[in-house]
Amino acid sequence: TEYRALQRGVPSTMLTEERITQLQNIGFEFSTKADKTVPDLDWSTRIQQLEAFLSEMGHLRVDPNYDKYSNLGGWAVEMSERHRRWQEGTEYLLPDMVEKFAQLNALGFSFDVFPSRRGERSWEDSFNLLLLYRQETGSCRVPHHYKADCRLGSWVAVQRKEYKLLAKGKPSRMTHEHIQRLESIGFEWVARRGD
Repeated sequence: TEYRALQRGVPSTMLTEERITQLQNIGFEFSTKADKTVPDLDWSTRIQQLEAFLSEMGHLRVDPNYDKYSNLGGWAVEMSERHRRWQEGTEYLLPDMVEKFAQLNALGFSFDVFPSRRGERSWEDSFNLLLLYRQETGSCRVPHHYKADCRLGSWVAVQRKEYKLLAKGKPSRMTHEHIQRLESIGFEWVARRGD
C-alpha cells in the first residue's frame, strides 16, 4: 500500500527512492493495482460499463486506477493511448475502430486517461480537478477514497497534512500562495467525519 500511494504521488516517509532501489536490487517486485490486466470484452459491454460509470459518477473522467467494471480504468487508458497513436499517425485503425472512437467521443469520453506515475499530476492539475469537483458537488470536501478519482482524494488529504506541518513550523511543501488559492475556493483544512 505504501508503494501504491507513492505511485499516486503521495509522499512517503517510510519508502524512499533509495529503499525502493535496494529492494529492487535484491529481486523484490512491486505489484500495484495498475498492473492488473484488462479483460477483452465485447464493445457493447464496454459501452454499457462506460454509461453506467457516467450515470454513477456524472462524468467520464475515468481514473486510470478505477478497477471496477472489469478494470474500466485500464481499458480507458488503452483507448486513450490507442487514440493518441492514431492521432499521431503511428497506428492505423480499421474504419470500425474509427467509428468506435466517434461513439466514445459522442458519449463525452475525452481520450485523456493515461497511467498515473509518481509526480505526473502537478499541483495545478490537481487544483483544477478540485475546482471541477467543487463545481459538480458544491464543496471541496473530497472523500479520501473518492472512487471516481482516488488520486484527488489523496491529494486533498496531503494538502491538509502539509498545512498542519507548516502550522507546526515543520518542513512542508505547502506555500502561502497555495493556502490562499485553496481558501479562496472554500477549502476546509480540517476534514469532517466521512471525508
